[in-house]
Amino acid sequence: MVITHASNATQNVPLDKMKQMADMGAYIEHIALTYYQKARTIEDFVKYIKEVGAERTIISSDLGQGNNPIMTEGLTEFYLLLLKGGVTKAEMDLMTKKNPARLLGLETFKPSK
Repeated sequence: MVITHASNATQNVPLDKMKQMADMGAYIEHIALTYYQKARTIEDFVKYIKEVGAERTIISSDLGQGNNPIMTEGLTEFYLLLLKGGVTKAEMDLMTKKNPARLLGLETFKPSK
C-alpha cells in the first residue's frame, strides 16, 4: 500500500500517523510539488524521511503544471536539496529506485543489453 501525497496540504498526514502506517507495511510517498507549492520545507521532508525511514518512503514529482518547473528539472532540484539537507545517496536510491521497483514487482528485473 502507498500513502500517496502524505505531506501535501490536502492530505496533511501527521508524522506519527505516517510512522504508524509505515510500521504496518505501507510506503509513504512525498511529492516535489508540495515543496514548490511552499506547503512544506526541505527540512520537513528530511525529518519525515529520517523518522519514517527511507526503506518505507517513496519520492516522486507530481509536477507538470504550467506554473511549476518541468518534471525533470524540478525533481532534480528537489533531489539535490534533499541531499544537501542530509538525506544520503543510499537513502535516495531506496526512495527513488528500489522501493518503487519493489512495489511494481521489478526488484529482480534485469534489463537486456
